[in-house]
Amino acid sequence: MAGYQLMTDQEAAPYATPAANPATRYKRWYYDSSPDGEPDGVLTIDAVEWDPELAAEKRRDSLTQELRNFFAGAKAREVTSFPAGPMGGRLSCGYTNTDHGEATVCAWSDAATFGFLTLADAAPLDDAAPIAVTFRTAAERRS
Repeated sequence: MAGYQLMTDQEAAPYATPAANPATRYKRWYYDSSPDGEPDGVLTIDAVEWDPELAAEKRRDSLTQELRNFFAGAKAREVTSFPAGPMGGRLSCGYTNTDHGEATVCAWSDAATFGFLTLADAAPLDDAAPIAVTFRTAAERRS
């Protein structure tokens, strides 16, 4: 997908957060785009279907406020809005610092989901947004 390949559970295990108690709210997948074996993309999705906390947040906050809260928590810079693609809602991307250096992060929100894609390289935001839409569209196949 967009030059990224899903890492197996075994390949991703060193990067995955140890099982939390209680279990984490999000579902997370790791992707590699180069032969180095390190994840170059991390896709994280939460849905009201399995998360009552997200459902409560969506009743309380607007989509704009959800994204504002996320990017403030990520200490993101140059946050810019982009078309959200066929799934609708809102999409924004920005730059943030991680333990491995600067990264690009795109986040989206709609009535039923919240998700974000972190790209290890600091891709230009105009390039990262369509990659995020591609990941989102593939992951959130809804009828």
